[in-house]
Amino acid sequence: MRFATMLTLMLITTVALLRPPTRAVAMQSIEVQAAPTIIYVVRHAEKAADDPDPRDPGLSALGLARRETLRRALADVPLRAVYATEYRRTRETVQPLAEGRGLAVTVAPARDAAGLAKTILESHRGETVLVAGHSNTVPAILRALGAAEAPALAESDYDDLFIATVSSEGSASLVRLHYGPPDDAGAATDLIASAGAMLDDFHDAAAKADEDRYFAHFHPRGLFLGTDASERWTLEEFKAFAMPYFERETAWTYEPRQRCVDVSEDGQWAWFDEALVNVKYGRCRGTGTLRRVAGQWRIVQYHLTMPIPNDLAVETANRIAEHEKSEP
Repeated sequence: MRFATMLTLMLITTVALLRPPTRAVAMQSIEVQAAPTIIYVVRHAEKAADDPDPRDPGLSALGLARRETLRRALADVPLRAVYATEYRRTRETVQPLAEGRGLAVTVAPARDAAGLAKTILESHRGETVLVAGHSNTVPAILRALGAAEAPALAESDYDDLFIATVSSEGSASLVRLHYGPPDDAGAATDLIASAGAMLDDFHDAAAKADEDRYFAHFHPRGLFLGTDASERWTLEEFKAFAMPYFERETAWTYEPRQRCVDVSEDGQWAWFDEALVNVKYGRCRGTGTLRRVAGQWRIVQYHLTMPIPNDLAVETANRIAEHEKSEP
């Protein structure tokens, strides 16, 4: 009996050791979320106002500076693809950034925002992508990606950096940031610089008796007002007057010393005044109006004057009056 009892106890103990724990263990179901697709969208940087090809201009000096700011701003972003439209200004905006990552710039037609969004969401799911567009295509791209509240862009807007985040389920969120100098100030600065460069070339052409280059800076309806009261010439009249001067090595030389330029809000008109020095006439002043035609500044009116010190104004006025009396 004792043996049987001991055997029974051993069997019970063994079974107890082999039995699974009575404590319930809950199995936790962990759902792994797929990474979202992140798309950085920018408009191209400032375009050159005086590009030889106004239909497809490259970047201006300000635009080149802005693209460098963009490159630095996205230096730590793990981009896997870079897209731009078929136009120079978008490709030039992202080219250095793409090359620094060993990426090619993929050209996407500007008019196919829906097609671009579809390609990104299908081919780059869970990746980070950069897109460069235009003021009228950036909002369309963002909407195609699912950002229904994408804001409209003005022609002067260059400093926007949009970040669209699209979840694996397709919902999208949008963040709007800014980079580089304020776009409105930058655009005006660039236009002022290009107007000044045109006026410098205008004076240089006269100093070198380059007739074609000089008169090419005038608007077809341009006017030139000279220092004499009778000198109000249309472009053709001014050409006739100036022809003998341009047959010399130097037509005339007016060296710019100081200049002020203002640009209209739409960037199509500018007005200026500049201090000039001429060997024969001393200190002079040029004032006028410019108009942008096909992306280049043209002189609508140029007025050359000789400022008179206030202390000499009466004496000068009297001498002019006496001179006019002697005229036939």
